[in-house]
Amino acid sequence: MATPPLIEPSDLTLDAAGQAAYASAWVRAYCGWHIAPSQDDTFTLDTDGGRLVMLPTLFMTALGDVVLTADASIIDPTLLSFSLAGMVAYKAPAPPFTVPPAVTHWPVGFQTVTMSITHGYATVPDAVKGVAVSVAKRLPAQLAMTTLETAGLVTKELGGTLGGGFGFAGLTVAEQAVLNRYRIVT
Repeated sequence: MATPPLIEPSDLTLDAAGQAAYASAWVRAYCGWHIAPSQDDTFTLDTDGGRLVMLPTLFMTALGDVVLTADASIIDPTLLSFSLAGMVAYKAPAPPFTVPPAVTHWPVGFQTVTMSITHGYATVPDAVKGVAVSVAKRLPAQLAMTTLETAGLVTKELGGTLGGGFGFAGLTVAEQAVLNRYRIVT
């Protein structure tokens, strides 16, 4: 059975809404997270037994429910701290250390912890919006100018701009540099 295409023929004719959607998708794919708006999401995470868990965000504003998936036990949020960059850790015990905390590390395994968080900027940062607008305006010309020539199993791009001077998903090197501040590096 043949694998179906990811797009429909109607996706190749872009109106302004289509351009905005594609440009937004390209920017978000490059950055590795949604960026804006602020929203509530729940993630199930793999953990390695350390004190720190990384969530796929760079602007975390609230930590909600935290559940260990093995036994559905809820972690007391007062035992945890989080950073804007999406790191969640067990707090170090406070002096005088007379009563050690019951748990100080995450379990080891796949899909061991589920966390609900609020993350993302309230509005799209100007730099991100500028790149998305630039990509959206350029998109119709990029699609129209790219010609593919196929001979057997070999396909070659002739003319066009998608392959010439553009990196990930048609983003210029300068656009990538602007977005790197909002990009999750794995």
